[in-house]
Amino acid sequence: MIMDTEDYESKVKEMLDDKRTYEILKSDPTPKYKKELIGKLSRLKKEGKITQQDYDWLYPVAENVPRMYCTPKIHRTGNQLRPIVDYTGSIGYSSGLWLPL
Repeated sequence: MIMDTEDYESKVKEMLDDKRTYEILKSDPTPKYKKELIGKLSRLKKEGKITQQDYDWLYPVAENVPRMYCTPKIHRTGNQLRPIVDYTGSIGYSSGLWLPL
């Protein structure tokens, strides 16, 4: 389905303006979460629950902020949007792949 750019952008803005679901952050929390993740990984390695190889693979090197984009729900009327969050390159990407489903 092809959607008009202005229509898409206005629907995304309308969705993000929902204060019950989304909030504007005063600053980027990524460095804080990265520090917490490194601390947890260090503890797991020290306790022997993960190997050095696991630790090295899970260690977050990038601090990219996850990106959001939307796809239209073509089975619904009114061109409702489904938000998709792309975590590629974010601090939680490797650990998200590593964790069992």
